[in-house]
Amino acid sequence: MTSQAELDRPPRLADLDVGVLLDFGRSLKHGYVGRTDRLSFTFKRPEAGWIAMRIVAGQTVTDWDLSHVLDPFAAAPRPEDEGYFRSTFIHWLEDIANGKATDMAVDMEGRTGAMLIAPASSKLSVTISVLTSPSGLDVVATIERFALIRDFYTALIAFWDSDALNDAWSQWSSQPKWSLRSAIVEDYLAASGAHF
Repeated sequence: MTSQAELDRPPRLADLDVGVLLDFGRSLKHGYVGRTDRLSFTFKRPEAGWIAMRIVAGQTVTDWDLSHVLDPFAAAPRPEDEGYFRSTFIHWLEDIANGKATDMAVDMEGRTGAMLIAPASSKLSVTISVLTSPSGLDVVATIERFALIRDFYTALIAFWDSDALNDAWSQWSSQPKWSLRSAIVEDYLAASGAHF
C-alpha cells in the first residue's frame, strides 16, 4: 500500500517517461537531440557565491548559475537526496558509474536545473536530458556512459584543482576547500581505460 507521504511527494525525474521526453525534445527549435560522442562542461571562477556552468551538446549551449547556498559541489549528500534526487555532482556521477538511472537537480535560487539519466538501447549508453526551469527541455542526447562520466568528471576535477578556483575560493566558501575526487568514479574510469 502506498503511504500518504509517497503520494504527496513530487514525481522523481527518473520516473518520467524518457520516450515522451525524446518525442518532446524532437520538437525543440533550439535543443540538441540525438546521439553524441561528447558533451562539454565548463565552469567559471566564482563570484560572490556563484559559479557559472556551461553545458554544450552539438550547437546547443545551456548556462546554469550554481549557488553556494545550495552547493552542488558539496562533499556529502544532503538527507533529502535519499530516495529522491541527487543534489551533488559527485554522488550523481557515482550513481551513473554504478549503472543506476538517476537524476541531478540544482536549485539556482529562482530557476531549477536538472539532468536525468535513463538507460538507452545499449547497456553501454545512457540518455541524458538537461532541463532548465522555467525554459524547459534544453538537451536530450544519447551518449556512452563512459564518455558522459569522463567528460563531466574530467571538467569538474580540472576546475576544482585549478588556480582560478583556488585564487577565488573565498568568493565561493568560507570553509576550507574539500576534495571532490571519487574512488567509485575513478575506479570506473580506470576499468574503462582512463587514467587520473
